[in-house]
Amino acid sequence: EDLELEPSDIPFVGELIQVTAEESEWQGAIERRLHDFGLSILVKEEDFTRIRDYVNDTDLKNKIVYLRTLKHKQANKYEIKENSLINKIEIKDDIDSHFYEWLETELQLRHNLVCCETMDEFNREEYAITKKGQIRSGRTRYEKDDRQRIDDKSKYILGWSNVEKIKALQKQISLKGIRVAEIEEELRKIKI
Repeated sequence: EDLELEPSDIPFVGELIQVTAEESEWQGAIERRLHDFGLSILVKEEDFTRIRDYVNDTDLKNKIVYLRTLKHKQANKYEIKENSLINKIEIKDDIDSHFYEWLETELQLRHNLVCCETMDEFNREEYAITKKGQIRSGRTRYEKDDRQRIDDKSKYILGWSNVEKIKALQKQISLKGIRVAEIEEELRKIKI
């Protein structure tokens, strides 16, 4: 509002990409890989200086990552294989063409990972990911983040619908409400 921008002028990456329906078995691993990227905001060059200055001068009370969507100077130099993560996601097609092109290139440059069904395949590929979320980036870097369950839809951020996330959050609230009632009953018994 302060910058007089519409939400569509500065979209979150996560609302512009989603795992295709036929690749839903890879959703958890892809969500993990793209989580931080998905929470980033895209900024066009014509809005960049105003946003940069506003962010600098304002205590946002939170963290923000915004990406200046300059034209890429390089292209992906690695083959995009049929089973690449790139081929398991889709970019929303009714967005600004500048954002679409930038996202497409950025995904190819930074997230062109082969989705491996076996550890043998994972070991052969230089850039790879498993369904359980282990990532290989080059010859020496491996990572896996199990701080949250890979199938926890309440943590998912990709896609143009959040219905499944809302359902997962409502289920968590319901289970916590049941647990609170159990604890209150235990306390009542102790006080008697």
